[in-house]
Amino acid sequence: METAPLCVLLGFRPGLSRDLGNPATRLTRGAQARLEQEKRYCAILPFFQLVISMNRDSTDVGRVPSLTYSLWFGALGFCLAALLVFATVAFAEHWMFRHLGFYGAYATWTVLFILVGGLVLSPLVTGRRRSGWFQLVFGTAFLAYAVAWMAAYFTLRGSTGEWIGSLAGSVLMGLVLAVAFDARQTTLKLIVLLCITNCAGYFLGAALFYSIRGSIGMLLYGLVYGLFMGAGLGMALYLCQVQRGQAAGALGNR
Repeated sequence: METAPLCVLLGFRPGLSRDLGNPATRLTRGAQARLEQEKRYCAILPFFQLVISMNRDSTDVGRVPSLTYSLWFGALGFCLAALLVFATVAFAEHWMFRHLGFYGAYATWTVLFILVGGLVLSPLVTGRRRSGWFQLVFGTAFLAYAVAWMAAYFTLRGSTGEWIGSLAGSVLMGLVLAVAFDARQTTLKLIVLLCITNCAGYFLGAALFYSIRGSIGMLLYGLVYGLFMGAGLGMALYLCQVQRGQAAGALGNR
């Protein structure tokens, strides 16, 4: 028995263009254009075929939180996630390295950021299936960020590795969010925004840590990093969803 191609399983079936001309299908030309756009993008990035399909079924662009609300909710929410992760560094770093190993410890911190960060930021995302879908998107985005940062830092070391890792990770995170939310016109804005907020939180927090040191310094590092990075993520989610809503409205009116 042959397995149907993934595009067919997700509704992109042969002869779709002919079906769209059928009055029974009742899709607007804007919906046709949007669907064709998604098909082309899926051909380039197969992973996002599933993500975009889920996004189309779960969107509710009429109730996007305001920019101010998104900024503060993201900052405070992600700050809690960062404090949790940095607390494990402050009080259990040596234990984790000894029992989990070097890579196991970093993998644990990454998973904690993904799980807790996705959970606290998901209320900013509209849609019927926002929790599960956004957890997948945020997990992919933060994993890309973490891999880029670790690759740069452990290759180049020092401040050079930190800067390149932070910038490269922010670029990848912005790209993932833009594609997943189907808001590619905001890609440059997302990248610039995340680069600024991530680097500000990371390096201001690091400066605070090195001036105080100890467990308190590490917790303050997490506080500053979480506030800045969370604010950037909150604003990024707002931009993605507003752009998605504007694009859907523009396509629907064509």
